[in-house]
Amino acid sequence: MEEKNNQKEELEREIEKLKEQVELERLRKERDELREKLKADNNGKYSNPTANSIQSDNREDDDSEEDNGKMKGMLTVVLSALAVVMIIIIGITVFRINKESKKIAEKIENVQSQEEKTEKEDNQKSDIEVVVSTPQAPGTATQGTGQNTSDPNVVIPQTPVSDAAAQGNQQAKPEEEIKKGTEYYTKSTKGPVNIRKTSSKNSSLQDELPDGVVLKFIGKEGKWYRVSYTVNNQTKEGFVHVSQIKKK
Repeated sequence: MEEKNNQKEELEREIEKLKEQVELERLRKERDELREKLKADNNGKYSNPTANSIQSDNREDDDSEEDNGKMKGMLTVVLSALAVVMIIIIGITVFRINKESKKIAEKIENVQSQEEKTEKEDNQKSDIEVVVSTPQAPGTATQGTGQNTSDPNVVIPQTPVSDAAAQGNQQAKPEEEIKKGTEYYTKSTKGPVNIRKTSSKNSSLQDELPDGVVLKFIGKEGKWYRVSYTVNNQTKEGFVHVSQIKKK
């Protein structure tokens, strides 16, 4: 019996050893498989650089596309803001132009109204008839009343005379201004036209000209005209009396 028990124990020990060996073999296989996997992974990384570079390029392209999208968005915002600012500036400018044009139109209307007023006043002044009343002798009757003007209580109505009209009657018409260089011609009545050195009949005689010689006006001294004329291709200056010249 003891022998059988011993044999049984030995068998169990051998079985345990076999189990341990099987477990060791299994662990070795797993270890080898892991090693093979690691080698394969390492070989894949270093043996295919093109694929890795392509992947990195794709990532960079994606990043650049994102950056471009952001830039486009920012540009859109900036352009829209500039458009709004330009619209505001244009609106303000148009408003100012309209305001200035209204002011100018009002000024023009005021000037026109003032001109119309002055024209009306001038027309009214020109329409006033100036009546000069003559003094009546004492004892004569006023026109249309039959009353005696010698009575101190009787007041004779007189037509008012404007100051402008009175001054217009008193002042003579202004003398027409003669432009320098105006052409006149000698007018011979009794013999030649006398050209003198000064504006006086007592002045010495400079030239005697026939009728129709061209004289160019230079100046005036009383009734004497200072003129220039040409005789024998020589231009001279002298004085001639008004009675001895004429216009064409």
